[in-house]
Amino acid sequence: MKCFIASAFGHKDVDAIYDHFVVPTLRKLSVTPLRVDRVKHNEDIDNKIFELLDSPDFAIAFARGPMATPCVTSALLIVRIWVAMN
Repeated sequence: MKCFIASAFGHKDVDAIYDHFVVPTLRKLSVTPLRVDRVKHNEDIDNKIFELLDSPDFAIAFARGPMATPCVTSALLIVRIWVAMN
């Protein structure tokens, strides 16, 4: 199984939650986490996000506090709509 992760990245606290809680939990469940900044690619990030959204079995989206910027919030909404449509 695969899980798309939609979140802010490049922030120590968000990355720590991802690295120390999300990834180990998913791996214990035999689920491959997909977060765009952790997938090796040389593509436009928007195109890569939509490509990754075509393959997961489910998605996790989180944004809270200062990480819930309009850009991140919009991206999370797009993920919810995309997953609901597929």
